Amino acid sequence: ALWSTVMRNPETTPFARHAVGDHHKLDKLMADAAARDITAPGWLRHFSGLKEEYLDHILEEETEQFLEAEKTLTEQDQRYMRKVFNARKKAEKAAAVIEKKIRLKPV
Repeated sequence: ALWSTVMRNPETTPFARHAVGDHHKLDKLMADAAARDITAPGWLRHFSGLKEEYLDHILEEETEQFLEAEKTLTEQDQRYMRKVFNARKKAEKAAAVIEKKIRLKPV
């Protein structure tokens, strides 16, 4: 909801595209980590890289991108984003399936 709204403003389109690109990159890294065997060599190295990318992205969003976006958002934009966010949250919660896949050994 945020980035599609921010992307519509020509002044903020470039950094919105950058943020969306980062999200796609992180999605791929997370999918790759999930598909790997956690006990395989290199998994921890991959996860470490994913963690670094994720934390860098969050820092950039919170200290730069969100602040820039906020400068351009109207009240109408904010109402729209709230509506989209709440609808998506409700749908995702309703569709969520929790599966316990890992059994921890007693210590």
